Amino acid sequence: YSLFGITEYYSLDLYDQRSEFHNDLNNIFDLKNKFDLITNFGTAEHCFNIGNVFTNIHNHLKLNGICLMTLPVFGQVTHCFYNINPYFPTRL
Repeated sequence: YSLFGITEYYSLDLYDQRSEFHNDLNNIFDLKNKFDLITNFGTAEHCFNIGNVFTNIHNHLKLNGICLMTLPVFGQVTHCFYNINPYFPTRL
């Protein structure tokens, strides 16, 4: 994260007591903070309301912030609730 100039790191996990934030990504929430970098390393597709996951990321990312995502795309049709297509519209 230091490559991006990140000096502080926080995690969000509903059940992990080591995390600073304990929120259900299926619901919209307000952490009362915005972040320079938000990472999603294969969590969104496990949430039933994936739209709210992306809304939470958008709402908590600073202007010109970086969102780094790793999502399954090819051949993992039964991996979770969603299979993200590489042609998923990034702009509406």
